[in-house]
Amino acid sequence: MEKKVLIHVYTIQVKNDILSILVNNGHDFLEVFNNSELNFKYNLVKDQIDLYIQELDENHYEASLDLIRRIDTEKVRSIVLIHKYSKHVIDDALALKVKDIIVLPMDRTHLSKKILSFFDTQKPSVLMPTSKDKVQIQNHIEIDISKVRDEINRAMRGNYPLSFVLVEYHSLDQPQWILFKETLNLLLRTTDIVMYFEANKILILCPFTPKNFLVEVENKVRNAYDQIKTEAPSRGALFLYGVTFPEDGKAWEALYHEMTDGIHDSKVISKFEGTLKQINPNTIRTQLKKDYE
Repeated sequence: MEKKVLIHVYTIQVKNDILSILVNNGHDFLEVFNNSELNFKYNLVKDQIDLYIQELDENHYEASLDLIRRIDTEKVRSIVLIHKYSKHVIDDALALKVKDIIVLPMDRTHLSKKILSFFDTQKPSVLMPTSKDKVQIQNHIEIDISKVRDEINRAMRGNYPLSFVLVEYHSLDQPQWILFKETLNLLLRTTDIVMYFEANKILILCPFTPKNFLVEVENKVRNAYDQIKTEAPSRGALFLYGVTFPEDGKAWEALYHEMTDGIHDSKVISKFEGTLKQINPNTIRTQLKKDYE
């Protein structure tokens, strides 16, 4: 039986945009207008619901959160629409295990890419952006170690995991970098934070992301980088390594040290042919010694 999208959105223009996106791409949907209708329709066809989209009503905040709690977010992927970037609102929503949060207003092109990415997470549909497109990474900020430490302190106070992925890329010209950013913006959650780290590095911070979900974030980065293949088959290498607070360290220095070591080891291993089991450990040690001398 065909899966459905359950929609609880009250802003007319946003609702019209979402319904048009779904209809134009052949996705079935159910719309609800109040709390009792949500209970009835969700319980009636809960096994057929694949995606739930709710616009958060900040004027009736707790009641709006209660609606999300009625959805089994372990089984039903959920998107929450909020009207301004607020850390406590985002924390509350992520604590309910929603898959993504979209800060309104968002232009229809980006809204369409966000929603449609839920139906094909393996092969996201990405077009090469034109010079007229507004290309940005959501919540992109310049690297500031004090902000990184602030996020670690928030995770410590809130007793939730915070994952980091350090990404190093090579030999990208401007159009390729724009495509990489655009695709990454599509695949990552709105609440994930992307920082420029150095000339060819970015750091991704993922609140409420436990260590066993790190591979999903890493795969999103690889999928974004793979989009460049069609435009630049000879693009440079990509190296990345992820860690999680507090499992891998409780201080930024320890987490950063592990990430840089991981990327360095990946570079060393990439110089050799064959699988890890086929590589002689002495060969790796020799290369490591050369690199450090």
